[in-house]
Amino acid sequence: MSDLNIDLLFSDLDQDAVRMVKSGGLPFLFSVVSWGCAATEWLAKTLNAHPDIFCLHHAHTTWQKIAAAPPLHGWNYLRVVGVLGWTYRAAGDVHGLSLESIRELRSKLGDNFNCAIVTREPIARLSSQMALFERSLRKEAWNVDYVQSFIDKGVRLPQESIDNRLFLHGVNMINNIIQEEPVAPIWRAEDLTTNAALLAQFVRELTRGHVEVEPEWAERAVRRPPSNRHSKPGAAPRQFEPWQIEAFNKIVEPRAWCLYEKLGYATPDFIG
Repeated sequence: MSDLNIDLLFSDLDQDAVRMVKSGGLPFLFSVVSWGCAATEWLAKTLNAHPDIFCLHHAHTTWQKIAAAPPLHGWNYLRVVGVLGWTYRAAGDVHGLSLESIRELRSKLGDNFNCAIVTREPIARLSSQMALFERSLRKEAWNVDYVQSFIDKGVRLPQESIDNRLFLHGVNMINNIIQEEPVAPIWRAEDLTTNAALLAQFVRELTRGHVEVEPEWAERAVRRPPSNRHSKPGAAPRQFEPWQIEAFNKIVEPRAWCLYEKLGYATPDFIG
Protein backbone atom coordinates (compact mmCIF):
# COMPACT_ATOMS: atom_id res chain seq x y z
CA MET A 1 0.00 0.00 0.00
CA SER A 2 2.46 2.57 -1.28
CA ASP A 3 0.10 5.53 -0.94
CA LEU A 4 0.08 5.25 2.86
CA ASN A 5 2.21 7.68 4.84
CA ILE A 6 4.20 5.18 6.89
CA ASP A 7 6.17 7.96 8.63
CA LEU A 8 2.94 9.52 9.87
CA LEU A 9 1.18 6.27 10.77
CA PHE A 10 4.17 5.03 12.78
CA SER A 11 5.44 8.39 14.04
CA ASP A 12 5.29 7.23 17.67
CA LEU A 13 7.90 4.52 17.02
CA ASP A 14 11.67 4.82 16.72
CA GLN A 15 13.27 5.09 13.30
CA ASP A 16 14.46 1.48 13.28
CA ALA A 17 10.86 0.33 13.61
CA VAL A 18 9.70 2.73 10.89
CA ARG A 19 12.44 1.50 8.54
CA MET A 20 11.37 -2.09 9.21
CA VAL A 21 7.77 -1.31 8.26
CA LYS A 22 8.88 0.56 5.14
CA SER A 23 11.10 -2.31 4.03
CA GLY A 24 8.28 -4.85 4.31
CA GLY A 25 5.31 -2.66 3.54
CA LEU A 26 1.76 -3.25 4.68
CA PRO A 27 -0.88 -5.45 3.06
CA PHE A 28 -4.49 -4.43 2.66
CA LEU A 29 -5.99 -4.33 6.17
CA PHE A 30 -9.42 -5.46 7.33
CA SER A 31 -11.54 -6.04 10.39
CA VAL A 32 -14.54 -8.28 10.94
CA VAL A 33 -16.47 -6.86 13.87
CA SER A 34 -18.64 -9.08 16.03
CA TRP A 35 -19.54 -9.44 19.68
CA GLY A 36 -19.04 -13.19 19.39
CA CYS A 37 -21.12 -16.37 19.25
CA ALA A 38 -21.42 -15.99 15.47
CA ALA A 39 -18.88 -18.48 14.11
CA THR A 40 -16.09 -15.94 14.58
CA GLU A 41 -13.38 -18.50 15.33
CA TRP A 42 -14.47 -20.58 12.32
CA LEU A 43 -14.38 -17.49 10.12
CA ALA A 44 -10.93 -16.42 11.32
CA LYS A 45 -9.52 -19.91 10.70
CA THR A 46 -11.19 -20.05 7.30
CA LEU A 47 -9.83 -16.67 6.21
CA ASN A 48 -6.40 -17.57 7.52
CA ALA A 49 -6.54 -20.79 5.47
CA HIS A 50 -6.58 -18.73 2.26
CA PRO A 51 -3.01 -18.49 0.91
CA ASP A 52 -3.27 -14.73 0.40
CA ILE A 53 -4.83 -13.82 3.78
CA PHE A 54 -3.30 -13.49 7.23
CA CYS A 55 -6.06 -13.40 9.84
CA LEU A 56 -6.09 -13.52 13.65
CA HIS A 57 -8.94 -14.13 16.08
CA HIS A 58 -8.89 -11.43 18.82
CA ALA A 59 -5.20 -12.16 19.45
CA HIS A 60 -4.80 -8.99 21.51
CA THR A 61 -6.36 -10.76 24.49
CA THR A 62 -3.89 -13.66 24.16
CA TRP A 63 -0.91 -11.31 24.01
CA GLN A 64 -2.15 -9.51 27.10
CA LYS A 65 -2.85 -12.64 29.14
CA ILE A 66 0.01 -14.88 28.04
CA ALA A 67 2.79 -12.44 27.17
CA ALA A 68 1.85 -9.84 29.80
CA ALA A 69 1.78 -7.28 27.01
CA PRO A 70 -0.03 -3.98 27.49
CA PRO A 71 -3.56 -3.84 26.06
CA LEU A 72 -3.70 -3.19 22.33
CA HIS A 73 -6.75 -1.60 20.74
CA GLY A 74 -7.70 -0.02 17.44
CA TRP A 75 -4.84 1.08 15.23
CA ASN A 76 -2.19 -0.07 17.72
CA TYR A 77 -3.51 -3.62 17.37
CA LEU A 78 -4.26 -3.62 13.65
CA ARG A 79 -0.84 -2.27 12.68
CA VAL A 80 0.83 -5.15 14.52
CA VAL A 81 -1.40 -7.55 12.60
CA GLY A 82 -0.45 -5.79 9.36
CA VAL A 83 3.28 -6.02 10.05
CA LEU A 84 2.96 -9.70 10.99
CA GLY A 85 1.13 -10.33 7.71
CA TRP A 86 3.27 -8.16 5.44
CA THR A 87 3.93 -11.03 2.96
CA TYR A 88 0.18 -11.53 2.35
CA ARG A 89 -2.16 -9.58 0.09
CA ALA A 90 -4.54 -8.88 3.00
CA ALA A 91 -4.22 -9.05 6.78
CA GLY A 92 -6.73 -8.48 9.52
CA ASP A 93 -8.66 -9.74 12.49
CA VAL A 94 -12.02 -11.22 13.42
CA HIS A 95 -13.65 -10.23 16.72
CA GLY A 96 -10.69 -8.23 18.01
CA LEU A 97 -11.55 -4.65 17.07
CA SER A 98 -14.40 -2.66 18.53
CA LEU A 99 -17.13 -1.01 16.54
CA GLU A 100 -15.99 2.33 17.96
CA SER A 101 -12.50 1.95 16.44
CA ILE A 102 -13.69 1.67 12.83
CA ARG A 103 -14.07 5.41 12.23
CA GLU A 104 -10.47 6.03 13.34
CA LEU A 105 -9.17 3.21 11.15
CA ARG A 106 -11.01 4.51 8.10
CA SER A 107 -9.65 8.00 8.76
CA LYS A 108 -6.07 6.72 9.01
CA LEU A 109 -6.13 4.13 6.22
CA GLY A 110 -8.77 5.30 3.73
CA ASP A 111 -9.28 2.80 0.91
CA ASN A 112 -6.50 0.62 2.32
CA PHE A 113 -8.90 -0.66 4.98
CA ASN A 114 -12.31 -2.29 5.03
CA CYS A 115 -14.72 -3.61 7.63
CA ALA A 116 -17.58 -6.08 7.76
CA ILE A 117 -19.92 -7.11 10.56
CA VAL A 118 -21.04 -10.67 11.22
CA THR A 119 -24.30 -11.45 13.01
CA ARG A 120 -26.43 -14.51 13.66
CA GLU A 121 -30.06 -15.39 14.33
CA PRO A 122 -30.50 -13.66 17.71
CA ILE A 123 -32.11 -16.44 19.74
CA ALA A 124 -29.63 -19.07 18.59
CA ARG A 125 -26.85 -16.59 19.28
CA LEU A 126 -28.13 -15.89 22.78
CA SER A 127 -28.41 -19.63 23.45
CA SER A 128 -24.78 -20.05 22.39
CA GLN A 129 -23.76 -17.17 24.62
CA MET A 130 -25.62 -18.62 27.60
CA ALA A 131 -23.92 -21.99 27.03
CA LEU A 132 -20.59 -20.14 27.08
CA PHE A 133 -21.52 -18.43 30.34
CA GLU A 134 -22.66 -21.70 31.90
CA ARG A 135 -19.39 -23.49 31.22
CA SER A 136 -17.25 -20.57 32.36
CA LEU A 137 -15.27 -21.07 35.56
CA ARG A 138 -15.04 -17.30 36.14
CA LYS A 139 -18.43 -15.81 35.44
CA GLU A 140 -17.41 -12.67 37.27
CA ALA A 141 -15.00 -11.93 34.39
CA TRP A 142 -17.97 -10.40 32.58
CA ASN A 143 -18.72 -7.00 34.07
CA VAL A 144 -22.49 -6.86 33.99
CA ASP A 145 -23.08 -4.31 36.74
CA TYR A 146 -24.80 -2.11 34.18
CA VAL A 147 -27.82 -4.44 33.99
CA GLN A 148 -28.88 -2.98 37.32
CA SER A 149 -30.34 -0.14 35.24
CA PHE A 150 -32.78 -2.62 33.68
CA ILE A 151 -33.75 -3.94 37.10
CA ASP A 152 -34.29 -0.39 38.33
CA LYS A 153 -36.66 0.14 35.40
CA GLY A 154 -38.78 -2.89 36.26
CA VAL A 155 -37.07 -5.94 34.76
CA ARG A 156 -37.73 -8.67 37.29
CA LEU A 157 -35.26 -11.33 38.42
CA PRO A 158 -36.67 -14.42 40.18
CA GLN A 159 -33.57 -14.29 42.39
CA GLU A 160 -30.36 -12.30 42.58
CA SER A 161 -27.52 -14.24 40.91
CA ILE A 162 -24.70 -13.74 38.45
CA ASP A 163 -26.38 -16.24 36.10
CA ASN A 164 -29.57 -14.19 35.93
CA ARG A 165 -27.63 -10.96 35.43
CA LEU A 166 -25.64 -12.61 32.63
CA PHE A 167 -28.93 -13.50 30.96
CA LEU A 168 -29.99 -9.85 31.01
CA HIS A 169 -26.62 -8.93 29.52
CA GLY A 170 -27.07 -11.51 26.77
CA VAL A 171 -30.52 -10.19 25.94
CA ASN A 172 -29.20 -6.63 25.78
CA MET A 173 -26.48 -7.69 23.33
CA ILE A 174 -29.24 -8.32 20.79
CA ASN A 175 -29.58 -4.52 20.60
CA ASN A 176 -26.03 -4.15 19.25
CA ILE A 177 -27.30 -4.44 15.71
CA ILE A 178 -28.70 -0.92 16.03
CA GLN A 179 -25.18 0.49 16.41
CA GLU A 180 -23.70 -1.94 13.88
CA GLU A 181 -26.07 -1.29 10.99
CA PRO A 182 -24.80 2.23 10.08
CA VAL A 183 -21.11 1.29 10.32
CA ALA A 184 -20.51 -1.50 7.81
CA PRO A 185 -22.25 -4.21 5.75
CA ILE A 186 -23.76 -6.94 7.91
CA TRP A 187 -23.30 -10.59 6.93
CA ARG A 188 -25.12 -13.59 8.34
CA ALA A 189 -22.91 -16.26 9.90
CA GLU A 190 -25.35 -18.93 8.69
CA ASP A 191 -24.64 -17.88 5.08
CA LEU A 192 -20.87 -17.64 5.38
CA THR A 193 -20.56 -21.09 6.92
CA THR A 194 -22.77 -22.88 4.37
CA ASN A 195 -22.88 -20.96 1.08
CA ALA A 196 -19.65 -21.08 -0.95
CA ALA A 197 -20.74 -18.35 -3.37
CA LEU A 198 -21.60 -15.94 -0.54
CA LEU A 199 -18.36 -16.73 1.29
CA ALA A 200 -16.40 -15.94 -1.87
CA GLN A 201 -18.33 -12.69 -2.29
CA PHE A 202 -17.65 -11.82 1.34
CA VAL A 203 -13.89 -12.29 0.92
CA ARG A 204 -13.78 -10.25 -2.28
CA GLU A 205 -15.77 -7.39 -0.76
CA LEU A 206 -13.93 -7.45 2.56
CA THR A 207 -10.55 -7.20 0.82
CA ARG A 208 -11.81 -4.78 -1.86
CA GLY A 209 -10.74 -7.26 -4.54
CA HIS A 210 -7.16 -7.59 -3.31
CA VAL A 211 -7.77 -11.32 -2.81
CA GLU A 212 -9.05 -13.60 -5.54
CA VAL A 213 -11.30 -16.47 -4.44
CA GLU A 214 -11.37 -19.68 -6.41
CA PRO A 215 -14.69 -21.55 -6.28
CA GLU A 216 -12.88 -24.72 -5.21
CA TRP A 217 -11.39 -22.95 -2.20
CA ALA A 218 -14.80 -21.62 -1.13
CA GLU A 219 -16.39 -25.05 -1.55
CA ARG A 220 -13.74 -26.62 0.67
CA ALA A 221 -14.11 -23.83 3.21
CA VAL A 222 -17.84 -24.32 3.80
CA ARG A 223 -17.19 -28.01 4.42
CA ARG A 224 -14.95 -27.12 7.36
CA PRO A 225 -16.42 -28.29 10.70
CA PRO A 226 -17.59 -25.81 13.36
CA SER A 227 -14.95 -24.33 15.67
CA ASN A 228 -15.33 -23.69 19.39
CA ARG A 229 -19.00 -24.60 19.44
CA HIS A 230 -20.53 -23.47 22.75
CA SER A 231 -23.79 -25.42 22.66
CA LYS A 232 -23.83 -29.20 22.43
CA PRO A 233 -24.55 -30.54 18.90
CA GLY A 234 -28.19 -31.45 18.52
CA ALA A 235 -29.23 -29.71 21.73
CA ALA A 236 -32.93 -28.92 21.98
CA PRO A 237 -33.93 -25.27 21.55
CA ARG A 238 -33.60 -23.35 24.79
CA GLN A 239 -36.91 -22.83 26.59
CA PHE A 240 -37.39 -19.47 28.25
CA GLU A 241 -39.11 -18.89 31.56
CA PRO A 242 -41.83 -16.21 31.91
CA TRP A 243 -39.45 -13.74 33.59
CA GLN A 244 -36.97 -14.20 30.73
CA ILE A 245 -39.63 -13.54 28.10
CA GLU A 246 -40.62 -10.43 30.03
CA ALA A 247 -36.96 -9.35 29.95
CA PHE A 248 -36.85 -9.75 26.16
CA ASN A 249 -39.88 -7.51 25.78
CA LYS A 250 -38.55 -4.84 28.12
CA ILE A 251 -34.90 -4.77 27.02
CA VAL A 252 -34.72 -5.44 23.28
CA GLU A 253 -35.68 -2.38 21.29
CA PRO A 254 -38.29 -2.75 18.50
CA ARG A 255 -35.81 -1.32 15.98
CA ALA A 256 -33.46 -4.23 16.66
CA TRP A 257 -36.13 -6.78 15.72
CA CYS A 258 -36.89 -4.75 12.56
CA LEU A 259 -33.23 -4.85 11.52
CA TYR A 260 -33.08 -8.60 12.09
CA GLU A 261 -36.19 -9.03 9.98
CA LYS A 262 -34.54 -7.07 7.15
CA LEU A 263 -31.76 -9.65 7.27
CA GLY A 264 -34.28 -12.47 6.99
CA TYR A 265 -34.60 -13.49 10.65
CA ALA A 266 -38.10 -13.96 12.07
CA THR A 267 -39.04 -12.11 15.23
CA PRO A 268 -39.81 -14.62 18.02
CA ASP A 269 -43.48 -15.33 18.65
CA PHE A 270 -43.16 -14.26 22.30
CA ILE A 271 -42.28 -10.68 21.41
CA GLY A 272 -45.30 -8.53 22.08
